[in-house]
Amino acid sequence: MRRVAFVLAMVLGAFIWAASPYVTGQVEPWDAETLYYPIALMSAGAMVALLEPRRFWLWPIAICVGQFAAIVVLMFVRPPVGVNFFFPIGMITLAIYMVPSLIGSAVGAGIGWVVRRLLASRK
Repeated sequence: MRRVAFVLAMVLGAFIWAASPYVTGQVEPWDAETLYYPIALMSAGAMVALLEPRRFWLWPIAICVGQFAAIVVLMFVRPPVGVNFFFPIGMITLAIYMVPSLIGSAVGAGIGWVVRRLLASRK
């Protein structure tokens, strides 16, 4: 289940990044004036942690890896093309934005733990 959760977190991270231009109108989701990016990150962390709450700290890393993969692929697919001067700054910003994923993941793990305890007590 851990591998499935890691892959799911990576896919969600890549999807959050790839969907940003269509949802916000901005290529980079942190440039949007909406709360799309932090809410999407919290939701993704919570979804994965509900499935596998024991390693909730790992899912924000997987979400970040998925976003990084999407950035690398999409920087050569959609304009502006190629790596630019701001790429290192973007990677630092991406790492900082792991915090909302961690918050969502911790909340999801807590909810998952409570639900599992309630279901186990009914048996």
